Amino acid sequence: MFASALTLRGETHYHSGDYYSASEDYTRVIEMEGAPVLQVAMAYVNRGSVHGSLGDQKAAIEHFTRVIEMKRIPVILVAKAYFNRSYSHGLLGDSQAAIADLTQLIGLEDAPVDQVSEAYYRRGSIQAAMGRREEACHYLKSVRKISIQTGNDHVKRIVEHELERLGCECE
Repeated sequence: MFASALTLRGETHYHSGDYYSASEDYTRVIEMEGAPVLQVAMAYVNRGSVHGSLGDQKAAIEHFTRVIEMKRIPVILVAKAYFNRSYSHGLLGDSQAAIADLTQLIGLEDAPVDQVSEAYYRRGSIQAAMGRREEACHYLKSVRKISIQTGNDHVKRIVEHELERLGCECE
């Protein structure tokens, strides 16, 4: 079976809640001789998500880290790995590691604007949860600015509500 077919089948298993079958398919891609680097990277991201869904955040972090360390893969996958790894760090209570990953994502050259916006939003949420209101306001204002530039009124309204709730002044 081809790596792309196994990846797609794994995604189908994952979305139907059959995490073990999904993990098996992703493992087969990762171990497949001559599998395209892109497919292997996708399998690692997806297998990290499986582990995260099963509550094994440390294993999830290991898989996301593998993607981040890979060469010649699209920035969208690296950004997804940073974002997901930050989430796993957060679930383990390591806010600093979560923030560090989001900072790396934000700094990626050519990272998709929606992922950058999500990273700013998550950083703002983490800062707010840590009681760092000014930092939270700063990052949420960045999301608001991106949502205005991209014409995403839905995100803009959500962020403006958060900014108001935190008592942040909008420019």
